[in-house]
This record gives sequence, structure tokens and C-alpha cells, in this order.
Amino acid sequence: MSMQTLVQLLEALAEDREDVWPLYEEIGRAAVRHLLRADCAALTLIGQAWLASEAAQGALADSWPDAADHADIEARARNAEAVLAQVVHCTLFGDKAQALN
Repeated sequence: MSMQTLVQLLEALAEDREDVWPLYEEIGRAAVRHLLRADCAALTLIGQAWLASEAAQGALADSWPDAADHADIEARARNAEAVLAQVVHCTLFGDKAQALN
């Protein structure tokens, strides 16, 4: 593999391009395998945050943009997505206690 190919791959990852999603999936599989063996409680936290985010995103998808509660539903979806990102980040790279807050 050439250095240029590697640079292009890293740029694609930084840009979150669809053509590198298989790499994201492979990294995710490795992380899940590790957590299943080493820290099932952490994986449970991620699962709970993901389920909450999915539910909030589903509620947002079902909400009409001109509905009176749409802004609240949208805020809950954004918050749930941020919580998921925080839990994943803290669980994999940082303080697990912070992931609980």
C-alpha cells in the first residue's frame, strides 16, 4: 500500500464518506468483540444509549415540523445522539464514570 493510498483512506474517514463505512463496521465489530470479553457492563451502557437514541430519532421522524412539540422532540433527539456519542467515547477512550452522567 502506498502512502498516498493511506492518506486518501484517512481523509475519507475524516470526511465520514460512505465508501469507508465497511471499515467503520470492522472497527465496530472489533470493539464489540473486545467489550463482550472484557467489559460487558460498558457494552450494556452503549446499548442502552443507542436504544434511547433510536427511540428519540424515531419520534423525530414521526413528528411534523410544524407541530407544537416538534422543537422539544428535536431537542430530545439531538440530546440522545450526543449522549450516545459521549457514552461510546467515554467507554472506549476515557472515564466510564463520566459516561454514566
